[in-house]
Amino acid sequence: MNYGGELPPIICDAKAIDSCGCYVATDFVVIDSTDSAMTKDEFRKMALEIPGAVERSHMNHPDFRVAGKIFATLGAPDKNWGMVKLTPEEQRAFIGKAPGVFKPCSGVWGRQGATNVYLATATVRIVRSALDTAAKNLAAKKTPNVQRRTSNAQ
Repeated sequence: MNYGGELPPIICDAKAIDSCGCYVATDFVVIDSTDSAMTKDEFRKMALEIPGAVERSHMNHPDFRVAGKIFATLGAPDKNWGMVKLTPEEQRAFIGKAPGVFKPCSGVWGRQGATNVYLATATVRIVRSALDTAAKNLAAKKTPNVQRRTSNAQ
C-alpha cells in the first residue's frame, strides 16, 4: 500500500500497561482506506472453512454448525449482521478489541455470550478469530455427565 509519504492509518488492537501505569499499544493493524465492508459471502466462506462445518438454516436465516451444534449465524437481527457463540469472557474480550464490530445479542442469549458481528466494520482477521473461537468452544464442550443410579443396599 502506498500512502504517498504519509503514515498509514492504524488502530490499536491490543493494549498493555507499562511500569508508569500508562496504556501502551502492543499490536497495530494497518487499515487501508480502500478496505470495504465484509460481505455475508465472505463471512459464510470463513465459517465453512472451519473443519467439519456445515451450513443449515434456523429461524429463516443461515447458520453454521460443527457436529450438529450452531457456532455462528448470518442475517440476524438483519442482513448487516452475523453472530458468533462465544463465552461471556470471550465476548467481553472481543468487544474490548473491536467495539465497533461486536456487541452482545439481546436478552439471555447475549448474556450467555452470543455476540453480534457488524459486517460493515468487520475485518477478515477479527472475524476469523471470532469464528475459530466459537467453533473451538463446541469442541471443548464435553458430553453431559449422566448420573448412574446406584443401589443404596449395603
